[in-house]
Amino acid sequence: MCQYFADAEGSMTDWHTIHLGHLALSGAGLLIIEASAVAPEGRITPGDVGLYSDANEQVMARTLAAVRAHSPMPVGIHWGMPGARHPARLPGRAARNWGPMKAAGRPWRRPPFPIWMGSGLRRP
Repeated sequence: MCQYFADAEGSMTDWHTIHLGHLALSGAGLLIIEASAVAPEGRITPGDVGLYSDANEQVMARTLAAVRAHSPMPVGIHWGMPGARHPARLPGRAARNWGPMKAAGRPWRRPPFPIWMGSGLRRP
C-alpha cells in the first residue's frame, strides 16, 4: 500500500524507516515494500516511492539495513507500474500537488512505457 511520504525525488524518508520497522516486528511472515516506481514519470503521486536513481537506491538500502538489523523477516518489493492510472493528488493533502514535478520538467501525463488499451479506447 502506498504511504505517500516519499520526498520530492521519490526517496524514502524517516517515515518509511519507522513504518517498515514496526511492520518487521509484527511477527508476519513477509514484509512487502510499497509500490515503488521504476521511472520518475511512473509515480502515481508526488509522495510515491521510486527506485530509479542512485539516491533512491541508497536511501532504500539504508532503510532496509535498519529494518534488517532488528528483524529476520524476508522483504519483498511491489514494483509500481501505474500505466494510464496516474497522476493523482495525494489523498488528504491537497496542498502537496504536482506543481514541483511539473516545474522540474518531468512528464506527468505519460506512462513510463507504451500501452495500448484496446479497441475503441483512447491511447494514453
